[in-house]
Amino acid sequence: AAGAPDEAQLALFASLRARSLEIEREVAERWREAAPVSSVPVALNDWIRRVALDWPLAACGTARGGLVLADLSSGDMLACAQDAHPSVVDTPEVRSAMRELHGEYDGNGVLSVALCGSRVASAGREGGVRLWRLDGHRHGPP
Repeated sequence: AAGAPDEAQLALFASLRARSLEIEREVAERWREAAPVSSVPVALNDWIRRVALDWPLAACGTARGGLVLADLSSGDMLACAQDAHPSVVDTPEVRSAMRELHGEYDGNGVLSVALCGSRVASAGREGGVRLWRLDGHRHGPP
């Protein structure tokens, strides 16, 4: 039949499909075992709650309200604002709003982080959003 694959093409398709299934199994196993293909050590003294990535930069929001900017290609911490947001805001109004938005518990500190060009935006449990400028390897309030 015209256009039907020949034996060489069928063998190639079978080989590609087998390799595809092998890769899927490897990725699933790495995912289950939390074994990444590569990792970059960035030493922090707090739990990372939120991450925004714009390779090679990563902005990490922490449970204590800190904001860290790291270069993932080198593992260097470029900037750190340990008190970017309060670690805990505990008023009846905040508890009620957070329970409605996030369920019974969503932790403390930084709730959201975004990287956009030369700026990092971070939002905290206190309801505030802060915008940080990236000036080379330094950041500061706008």
